[in-house]
Parts: sequence; structure tokens; C-alpha cells
Amino acid sequence: MQSTYNRDMTHLRSTQQHSTAPRTSHKKILMSLITLAAGVSALSACGISPLSSVGIQDQRVPVPINLSASSVTAYSQIPGGLPSGVPISSIGLSGRSKVEAAPGSPMTSDAAADVYASAGRPTNCTEIDQTLLCSAPQGQKIGALKLGQTSQPFSLNGQKLGQGLKNGNLWIGLQITSGSIPAGSSVVLEKLEAHGKI
Repeated sequence: MQSTYNRDMTHLRSTQQHSTAPRTSHKKILMSLITLAAGVSALSACGISPLSSVGIQDQRVPVPINLSASSVTAYSQIPGGLPSGVPISSIGLSGRSKVEAAPGSPMTSDAAADVYASAGRPTNCTEIDQTLLCSAPQGQKIGALKLGQTSQPFSLNGQKLGQGLKNGNLWIGLQITSGSIPAGSSVVLEKLEAHGKI
């Protein structure tokens, strides 16, 4: 009888060990999932979740008059926008800039320009060849560009930039700070990408 009892108890212990091992494993997996979910939630709460870059069509800004330091600010509309209904913040715009000089009027040196963003069409300006020429900058300064016949990278950021991209009515203004761009040229903004956080 004692021998039979011992065999039964040994079998019971073995059965309990096999049945509790998976539960321990499941518990570890569940705790890992809970920790991962909490981490993702914390990152999202901090605004760290990145927005996939949104490509924007290349832009060509005609230059109808000679642009130099202290001259007018030239504005051009950037069509398109960001997906609606998504709480996007810290919006930026990156790409490359260059000048395509008019035939017979090559640039003698590179120029530089401050960049302004307006979340609506600038007012009290003269329109020539789809470019608005304003006597003073309007909107918010969002960065600067190097302008030459070799493309240069740029990155722009600002509240007005984000507002304009969200409502699909962004106007970018160029105020030359050094050098000059001859009439008949075009400022090309290419490989444009909008990016931000959700």
C-alpha cells in the first residue's frame, strides 16, 4: 500500500509541474505585452511617433524682376497639403533649392535668402507671372536658403508653415539677403517632403 501511495504522489507532482510550466510562460508573455503597450503609449503621449514623410510636387518660382538685398519679397503658392483629421505637430519641410538662370543672364555668384511662410495669400502685392511681389515680408520667418546653380539642401520649420500645409494654402516668400538673382530666372524647390509628429 505504501508503495502504491508513493507512486501516486510522484505522478501527481509530475502532473502539477507540467501543468504549471505553461502558465508561468503565458504570464511572462502577458507581462511583456503589457510593458510594450505601455511604452508605445508613452511615446505617443510625448509626440514621438513619426509621421511618414509626405512628398510634395517640385516648385518653380519665376523671378520676373532682378532680386537683390533690400528689394521686394517674392511669394509663390505651394499646392497640396497634409492628410486631414490627423493631429500633426512640429511640421517641417525639407528639400533642395537651386536657381535656373535666364538664358544670357548667368548668376555671377550665389545668393542667400530668408524664407517666410504665410498660411494664406499675401495682401497688397503685385502679381507678375504667378509670383507675388510684396514690398515687405509677410507671415513668419521659417528659415533660410542658399541659392545658386548647384542644388543645396534646406530644412524649414515654423507654425505658419504647418498651418499652411494643413489647410493646403501655403505661400513661401523669398527675401534676398546677399547676392542677386537676375530677372527671367527661376528658383526651383525640389525633392520636397513634409514631415512631423503625431
